[in-house]
Amino acid sequence: DVANDEDFKANALDKVKRLRNHPSIALWCGANETHPKPELDSYLRAIVAQEDHNDRMYKSSSNQDGLSGSGWWGNQPPKHHFETSGSNLAWNKPPYPYGSDRGYGMRSEIGTATFPSYESIKQFIPESQLWPLPTDEQLKNDDDNVWNKHYFGKEASNANPVNYKTAVDDQFGKSSGLEEFAEKAQFLNIEVMKGMYEAWDDKMWNDAAGLLIWMSQSAYPSFVWQTYDYYYDATGAYWGAKMACEPLHIQWNSSSNSVKAVNTTSNDLNRATATAVVYNLHGKQMPRYGKAVNIDVAASDIAEAFKLNFNPDNLAAGKNAMASSTSATGGATFAFDGGTGSRWESDASDPQWVYVDLGQKEKISEVVLKWENAYARAYEIQISDNAKNWETVYSTTEGKGNTEVVTFKPVAARFVRMNGIKRATEFGYSIYEMEVYSKKRTEKELTPLHFIRLELKDANGKLLSENFYWRNGENDLDYTALNTLPKASVSCEIIKTSIEKGEGEIEVSLRNNSQTVAFGNRLRLVNKKTQQRVLPLIMPENYLTLMPGEQKTISIKASADQMRGGVELLLKQYGQSEESKASFELKQ
Repeated sequence: DVANDEDFKANALDKVKRLRNHPSIALWCGANETHPKPELDSYLRAIVAQEDHNDRMYKSSSNQDGLSGSGWWGNQPPKHHFETSGSNLAWNKPPYPYGSDRGYGMRSEIGTATFPSYESIKQFIPESQLWPLPTDEQLKNDDDNVWNKHYFGKEASNANPVNYKTAVDDQFGKSSGLEEFAEKAQFLNIEVMKGMYEAWDDKMWNDAAGLLIWMSQSAYPSFVWQTYDYYYDATGAYWGAKMACEPLHIQWNSSSNSVKAVNTTSNDLNRATATAVVYNLHGKQMPRYGKAVNIDVAASDIAEAFKLNFNPDNLAAGKNAMASSTSATGGATFAFDGGTGSRWESDASDPQWVYVDLGQKEKISEVVLKWENAYARAYEIQISDNAKNWETVYSTTEGKGNTEVVTFKPVAARFVRMNGIKRATEFGYSIYEMEVYSKKRTEKELTPLHFIRLELKDANGKLLSENFYWRNGENDLDYTALNTLPKASVSCEIIKTSIEKGEGEIEVSLRNNSQTVAFGNRLRLVNKKTQQRVLPLIMPENYLTLMPGEQKTISIKASADQMRGGVELLLKQYGQSEESKASFELKQ
């Protein structure tokens, strides 16, 4: 049958009237990744104006005309999203591959592959095929594999399950079974989804107006594009999104180490306190790396509190710099900003140089060069007192690229220069970071894998936002040291239970009674009588981490009907067996 314009109009009008009061509507789009024909476009624009009173914007197309496009739909590490600024576009590495405007903007469709919980997967994958996961070859080519039928295979298309599986294995370590893999996947889900939203927060109103994810729930049990699964069990992606989207929020940029407070409310936030506490892998607080400042954040705005310095012995961090030339990626200071998400790049010719002004004479004996792929085959390290007369303290014609550690006899100097003589590639010299050290360096206390806890409090000390990250300072995205954590003793005390208007609520006090980190604790409820999961659960957070001696109270709400017959509270600490922590009945 030929589509009828009048039927289309009637259907559209009904939808606008039916959905206009729904709180989740962000904008109206006339067509998906194209435009309606002009007469229908005019009609749609008019009914939105009339029936929704233009409370939400109408756009003709979902990914054009001021909306910044679509994608990605596969997992990308947080740095990918933080680093895709205008300067990075000049690297011919567009951050988002679809749409005419490839900046941040208002991105109307973005998503990630998302593995559900182990308990959910068991409900739709036959037991005989739960493990091992399909091979990469099967994921790419096998049509008949049951995993493919649920979009962990060829049908997943640009959700890229091969990349997802590889990321879980590489970042958290290979798994011996599905339960282990599904648990590790939740922490990838948290990091990817939280990083995506926080990258937009980081640049709010600076070519970043917002983003909509594809999608919040799958209509069919699957492994793609969901924050809570078909059975209403919240994945790590849900908890990552929930954290990043809180109205008052504090966050860390994994690329630049900048800590910012985000205020998406209509009220100014004054005299707040932003705090960062850094812990090593064993849960010991590292005061040398933490910070605390007072901060004001205007309504609907962001404010940088500080930058974390994970390398305080580096004399060059944050200092003024000069270079013989720079490309569109940015100035010389990018090689001294303390973050590997930015870089200095010269013109594609020889010779070229970059130097740092330490601000005063310092006794130095080591320079570390962290090269991008475009490195120097022949170069010199030079020093000066006036940036005019240079003395060479090291030279090589066999530069290796990657990270090069150059040592020399201790010498006093104010200016330190890398003088590039011959390039190893056709491109200009490119340095992520150039670090300068004195002869005496502080012994490393900070383990390669460590933890960052951020807090934002109001003028009265009330906690407004709390955030938590894991970081590897030596081998980015390698979190396998988490698998070495010993089991911590976590107690769960039921403080109170109640039932009101068909909703049951439980307050649980969790405490880490050990001298080790209790990482990634997941809480869930099971009905004692039916042994079915109680879903959905409404909680402030899950997969939470407790430092030694730390205590936290969590409120859990769910349908009272699902709790009839008694409830069992289960806790699973990362890498450990799930344990029953409490068994009780809710009484009216």
